[in-house]
Amino acid sequence: MEYFLIGIIAGIICGWLILRALINYKLKMVLDGIANTPLPKPELKIIDIDLVKIKDRVYAYDRKDQSFLGHASTKDEMISDLRKRFPNISFMAKTSNLKEVEFHDPV
Repeated sequence: MEYFLIGIIAGIICGWLILRALINYKLKMVLDGIANTPLPKPELKIIDIDLVKIKDRVYAYDRKDQSFLGHASTKDEMISDLRKRFPNISFMAKTSNLKEVEFHDPV
């Protein structure tokens, strides 16, 4: 009877040690897989805008659905407002549209 209890206790201890080693091995494999996976690159979204000048303010609209994006009186104000309201988004406007609202850079 003594050998039976010693065998059961030794079996439990050996089983626990083997199980712990297997869990550590599996966890190491998972963490190595995560560490070696490249990070996804942030996708840059581009929105075509239409600029309309009314009196001394310039209003920006999405060219696709004509939704309002922002307004400003100068080019720098418009850029800072759009960057603040829409991070990670680039805005494109036609050169002729920029000349119409006088946002073009002087040559």
